[in-house]
Amino acid sequence: MAEDVHMVEEEEICEVVEAGEMVMQVEDKCSQELYAKFSKCEFWLTSVAFLGHVVSNEGIMVDPQNIEVAKNWVRPGSVTEVRSFVGLASYYRRFVNMFASIAMHFTRLTKKKVPFKWTDKCEERFHKLKTLLTTERIMTLPVEG
Repeated sequence: MAEDVHMVEEEEICEVVEAGEMVMQVEDKCSQELYAKFSKCEFWLTSVAFLGHVVSNEGIMVDPQNIEVAKNWVRPGSVTEVRSFVGLASYYRRFVNMFASIAMHFTRLTKKKVPFKWTDKCEERFHKLKTLLTTERIMTLPVEG
């Protein structure tokens, strides 16, 4: 059992050494016209927030800050407000099953020469879409084999 612990420690040391070598290679490249400000660099992160998503070893998920925005979104009262909500929701459409059929009612409201009338069906779809957007979902890559 003591040997197992020693082997794990040895593997971890090797990983740290390899990572340190990678940092040294980056520093070497920087001296050859590739510029990086190391005070702005982060290494060994388990997740990264990027363009409204959080990417981690578990997969891709909606940024929690944007989930809060969707939760607190008030009912649209004009065509412009409907467009704003649909814009936010559309950005995360891949996380929402049957997005197009749910958002169809909002799309109709934004058409020219169609009077803005918020119906019970719109209200129902609005709350359904908010619920689907604010339920934490994770996208993962398919496993081969």
